[in-house]
Amino acid sequence: MNHRSLRLTFLGAAVVIAASASLALRSSHVSGQKVPGLSPVPVTTTKVARADVPVEPDALGRVTGLTTVTIRPQVGGQVSAIKFKDGQYVQQGDVLVQIDPRPLQAAVARRRVPATARLAQCSAPSSRSRRRCIYTNLSGQMQA
Repeated sequence: MNHRSLRLTFLGAAVVIAASASLALRSSHVSGQKVPGLSPVPVTTTKVARADVPVEPDALGRVTGLTTVTIRPQVGGQVSAIKFKDGQYVQQGDVLVQIDPRPLQAAVARRRVPATARLAQCSAPSSRSRRRCIYTNLSGQMQA
């Protein structure tokens, strides 16, 4: 039982005792006769003492974070593992989510096809078309 409910219980008991004593005294004075079986209620007092009382809050509520951040991935894909727990402190650079690397590895492998294999596709009959094809393939390789 917490401090507040204990205090309310004692206050309620005191009110009930005072009301019943008042009613008993009033009924005996109204009729002019003493009511059999009713006697004055003994009241005791005590000195006030200073003491520590534990405070136990009893409330409904909702906890929210001080700040909210948005996490944007550098690449897209399907999430394969989550590397943090709710409420965990994280630092810059920590791995939070692992994305399935297989589609990305396949894309990198396609980009690493040797230049000779791509240049072999440039079998255009005119020299101008062939030079354009070679330039496009070589510039794509340099950007990758």
